[in-house]
Amino acid sequence: MPSTKRMRSLLITGANRGIGLELVRQFLSHPTAKPEILIATARKPAEAKELHNLAAKDKSLHILPLDVTKFDTFKEFGEKVSKIVGDKGLNVLLNNAGILLDRESKLETITPDSMTAQFVSNAVAPVMLTKELLPLVKKAAAAQSSVQGISVNKAALVYMSSVLGSVKSNEGQWGGGYWGYRESKAALDMSARTIQKEVAPAGVGVLVLHPGWVQTDMGGPNALVTPTQSVQGLIKVILSLSDKNNGAFIQHDGAELPW
Repeated sequence: MPSTKRMRSLLITGANRGIGLELVRQFLSHPTAKPEILIATARKPAEAKELHNLAAKDKSLHILPLDVTKFDTFKEFGEKVSKIVGDKGLNVLLNNAGILLDRESKLETITPDSMTAQFVSNAVAPVMLTKELLPLVKKAAAAQSSVQGISVNKAALVYMSSVLGSVKSNEGQWGGGYWGYRESKAALDMSARTIQKEVAPAGVGVLVLHPGWVQTDMGGPNALVTPTQSVQGLIKVILSLSDKNNGAFIQHDGAELPW
């Protein structure tokens, strides 16, 4: 991976805690890939104390309010992002925000409300936000037209998925359960592959990521990977985006996953 891989601007959703917050931390401190502009979103920015502490120390960090399920706010949000990134557009949109409502759910216990809520947050929201911000991402790609091939230097759409959304991997110790979460992540994967086909002519790349089983509020204390370890790997994968792995489903350690 070339050490020169760097995006001018990066937007991370769901950045007030967990993997999202750690992504902000590590990108801000990255020795070669720190963005000039990093936009972090939170549903309630006033309560995102750690984000504000980071912003107080680094003026490249911008915090914006965003509830990814409130689609009627996306136009205004997009206008705010446009003002921050300017004429050079948004190089990378990292759709990280998502929810897991009940890891112990079974067919006998799952409810329509639970299924629907997870689909809205995990599958519908990333697509609709991509739709809203795509003109800014395409603008970034056009501004970096001299960059050959697919690269974060140019423009990319990144989606935080999960191995639990892999149909092939729904077996063994990872098989069953997680109703709503599995299905919504599988839907996200399909959307990302479809998006990749549509944005390719504009020079925009796409990556689908699995962070591993991470020790966050969502992953729980028994998870195998710390947020620091997960994000160190995720950043390497993001920076490695090229024609070769464009549209791939890759976990934090660089291994490609089955759909």
